[in-house]
Amino acid sequence: MSGSIARTLSWSFFWQVDVRTTAVVALAAHYLLIVAAMQLFDGVQFVANGALRGLSDVRIPTLMTVACYWGIAMPLGYLLAFHAGMRGSGLWLGLMFGLFCSFILLVLRLRQRFALIIKQ
Repeated sequence: MSGSIARTLSWSFFWQVDVRTTAVVALAAHYLLIVAAMQLFDGVQFVANGALRGLSDVRIPTLMTVACYWGIAMPLGYLLAFHAGMRGSGLWLGLMFGLFCSFILLVLRLRQRFALIIKQ
């Protein structure tokens, strides 16, 4: 019941917003470029995290990921969005940089784990 009410209210709201305006299309295109670039880092860090999980290496990769998201992505996104005046782009760029750091750390960790396995 509450889901249908929320759906009806949101549907009526979106009918009032004209998404074909030039400003909305330009903003969406800009955000999509950032998100498209972010997908490369996100995909690789996701696969590296899964490979490390398969090697039963969970604790350190989790700490790395949490540190990158909460220690780098969120503060940097906040600074870029609200103090550098980049608004929404700053938030997305902060998240992208956090994913990039996670990507680097997890790939290095995976490389280290593979080196240990090869030595055995």
